[in-house]
Amino acid sequence: MLDVPIKINGINIISFNHREKTVEFEVLFDRYKTIKNIRLDNPAQISYGLILEIRRKIKQVNTRFKDDALEDNVNVIIKNEEEATQKIYSFLNKVAEKVNAVKNTTTAINYLDTLNKVKNLKLVL
Repeated sequence: MLDVPIKINGINIISFNHREKTVEFEVLFDRYKTIKNIRLDNPAQISYGLILEIRRKIKQVNTRFKDDALEDNVNVIIKNEEEATQKIYSFLNKVAEKVNAVKNTTTAINYLDTLNKVKNLKLVL
């Protein structure tokens, strides 16, 4: 059995579509990153699914094919997993609020400010 400790470093917004409420972002963890394009419907489900996807990717990278079944088992240990999941959930809620704010903005100056605020959102864990 192989134990692989992982620390999620952060999330950066790459792009978003306020009409469809979709966001493309990259998740940085240790020496890997993943790019995700999601619809901001259920931040709790998205944050949990993101943790599962990170586990799956790390397991896939670290799986060794041997005769012994124990060699194939990879245990992914995410540092402060509950705290990271909660922070990701809060971040996605904040992004959803900002995307809705873009949709509801009526003046051009406020519109550009709100667009820049969403694009510059980052989560550092």
